[in-house]
Amino acid sequence: MRFDALLLELFDVDSLHRWLSRAEPTLVGEIAWSRPAAQIAFDIESTCRRFGVLTGPALWQSLLTERPQRIDAIREAADALNVVLPDPPPPPPPAPDEPVPRPAPKAPVASARALLLLSNPPDAGMLNLLGAIKRIRDQLKLGDVPPSAWTLTELPAANLGALLNAVRSQPPSVDVVHFMGHGSPQGVYFTNEAGTDSELVAPEQLRDLLADRGVQLVLLDSCASDDLASVLLQAVDTVVTTTDRVDTEVAGRFGAHLYVGLAKGLSVAAAVRDARAVAGSAAPYTVHGNGDLVLFGSAPPVAEPAATEVPELSGAVRLLHLSGSLFPPDPSAATRRAKLVEDVEKLGGVDLVLVTGNAGGASRAYGALRSWLVDDLLPPLGLDEGRVVVVPGDLDVATSATLEGAIRAAYRGWRMAPELDDVNEHLRAGTPPRLDAFRALAARFGARCDTPWFGHAVEVRGQRIHLAGLCTPWLTAAGESDQGRLLVGSWQISQALPHDVAADHVVALMHHPPSWLAAVDRRQCIEQLVANRADVLLHGHVNGPEVNGSSQRRLALTLGTSLAADPPGYAHVTLESASITVSLRRWSAVRDQWIADADHGETLQLPKARGSRQ
Repeated sequence: MRFDALLLELFDVDSLHRWLSRAEPTLVGEIAWSRPAAQIAFDIESTCRRFGVLTGPALWQSLLTERPQRIDAIREAADALNVVLPDPPPPPPPAPDEPVPRPAPKAPVASARALLLLSNPPDAGMLNLLGAIKRIRDQLKLGDVPPSAWTLTELPAANLGALLNAVRSQPPSVDVVHFMGHGSPQGVYFTNEAGTDSELVAPEQLRDLLADRGVQLVLLDSCASDDLASVLLQAVDTVVTTTDRVDTEVAGRFGAHLYVGLAKGLSVAAAVRDARAVAGSAAPYTVHGNGDLVLFGSAPPVAEPAATEVPELSGAVRLLHLSGSLFPPDPSAATRRAKLVEDVEKLGGVDLVLVTGNAGGASRAYGALRSWLVDDLLPPLGLDEGRVVVVPGDLDVATSATLEGAIRAAYRGWRMAPELDDVNEHLRAGTPPRLDAFRALAARFGARCDTPWFGHAVEVRGQRIHLAGLCTPWLTAAGESDQGRLLVGSWQISQALPHDVAADHVVALMHHPPSWLAAVDRRQCIEQLVANRADVLLHGHVNGPEVNGSSQRRLALTLGTSLAADPPGYAHVTLESASITVSLRRWSAVRDQWIADADHGETLQLPKARGSRQ
């Protein structure tokens, strides 16, 4: 058996990366992890031979430790390579027949608290954990679960010290501990205290931390976690584990319906059964211990709508489109922001807030932006953080004279005559680090993901809205020289806006207008792909409204606005089954209020007829 064939049989790419980072860390940097799985495995074999470690006993012993259930396949490969493996350790003594003592379950409650342990160590394969959490929060709203039922507390970059503080010092006591990250039959991988590496946490450590803390249910969303249940049951009443590999998309879907089922008063076993049925055959979850555990005494009553909730419109979805700096230095900016809510409510309210870049301004006032959105804008509109989506602008990208020179030198060929295959290959390799600060901002809101481009679906008023966020400034030099030279690439679009997307409305967002893209990119990506898949494209960057309806009615509307323009403006967009209505608003310094933008048409109505998907 070839070594690369063995690796393909035993591991997925993420697990390969994690295993090698522990067994032979010097090899990790030698492997091109953006390549197909078969090529990665071949590269590993070739690199191992080149470095002389293929026959090293440490490598094979690590392989046995990572996949003990496949010892026959490992030994077959080792024999073919003349590698002598040590004898396996003797089996552990049988467990005693007496039942494992468990704490008595608490009485059912009207509300419960879940601690979400998110572990994405830098040395392990990246997981879209925030996307899974967002799906859970969205499903709780769709499932008519009142906000008081669940208190979900996220613990990012989870480590043992943070877990101890969370279960020891935050009242009320934690009812559910939900781990999301990488794992193995030996334990789960937390992030170490320095935040630089993964740390294997044995089930005995988790048991000791959780004992006598009031925790009733532990959910381990990590691959092949079944072997950990027997130890954890010594500290908690019920444990839900996985029997096989599970990806974050399935984990999010399963978890979303599990939390709804528990809040409806179902037992853990019944809630797991229903959630597993929705998530499909790829959801290998099983219940250990007391499957009859009921966290909630009965289905909590559905909360009455808040007085500020916007009245329902039949099938209509309303968007608030903002772009440009919300925090410019002029004194009137605070007044404009304060009166924006009042003006939006006059237009009928909104369902989604879409920000197409530069929202923090040149000062990158991201802290002020988060505070304004969370504290001032969203509550009066009856919205939460999941209803805000942000894409990056040129001022959201780290720039410097040195960095700009390096960009121009590295990508001069692309800017002059770009080859989209080269662009796509570069983007597949990962997110440019110059966007790290923006990613930290965007992670707080709707489309939480690991890249600054995304495809994100949300349910609004019985309508499914697909939001495709594109990143135009990843090659920006933050100047007028960018015009006609920026690149998006079909890789971004394939991730954010697949050809088979199913939705009632499709909205694409990007910061720069199409005219700022290189000709080949504008023609192949925007005019062909986006125009045939989206109902509306929203962008910013321009100093004032820019409204363009396509004569082919494929791209029904291209709209640019900017709160940093003179005068500042925003757009209120209503999507209905057959039409798009746009209300353009601008700030009147004379009247000290928002008014209709008569210079640009006030209110526009265009037919909505999306072209054939390509």
